[in-house]
Amino acid sequence: MLNIVFDRNCVYQTAYHVVWCPKYRKPVLTGTIPAFVQNQIQEI
Repeated sequence: MLNIVFDRNCVYQTAYHVVWCPKYRKPVLTGTIPAFVQNQIQEI
């Protein structure tokens, strides 16, 4: 996910940080959903 991109006039690096903060800390991702979401994010 950390790629250094060289352009004609600049160099930049893009990184992502995802934070899940449900209201009142209730479990939102339950069952098989956490594994599915993790796989989808890793494919990006």
